[in-house]
Amino acid sequence: MNDVDIAKLVELTAQAGPALLAVIVALIAVRITAQQARTEEARRRFELFDRRYAIFEATGTYLALLTARPSGSMKDSDQFVQATRGALFLFGTDIDSFISEIFKVGAVIVDCTARLNAQERADGTVDQRIYDRREAAQYDAGKLFNERVARFAPYLSIESPKRCCIL
Repeated sequence: MNDVDIAKLVELTAQAGPALLAVIVALIAVRITAQQARTEEARRRFELFDRRYAIFEATGTYLALLTARPSGSMKDSDQFVQATRGALFLFGTDIDSFISEIFKVGAVIVDCTARLNAQERADGTVDQRIYDRREAAQYDAGKLFNERVARFAPYLSIESPKRCCIL
């Protein structure tokens, strides 16, 4: 190479420098943007998991209460309804209908318990049909408790949670 070729090379490098720097900066910006998008997606998945898990826990708490002590109350039912609102949006109809089943079983237990308490106060006896109905509802609550994990599992994956029709 002679002096003229070296001078041209230096001149071309000086001219290409700002353009090359712009390309490098653009590539770095694209990489940062992609990382931010991945971080945001992970944050949304964790937030969805947290909201769904809270409803999963609320169903477990309510069902355990219904099966462990037969004195379910309207207050317990109201707390369950409050804790599980938004289930249709977060899960879709599958889990929303499961929660409705749980609520119906709970309503039977609460109603039967209230009737039995009223009867016991009045004459000291218990209507066996109401008692049996409450026992059957408690058995159903136990089955629902055992079924709960399998029903919720597809929705509680952090990596690839099942999407519902609403989301």
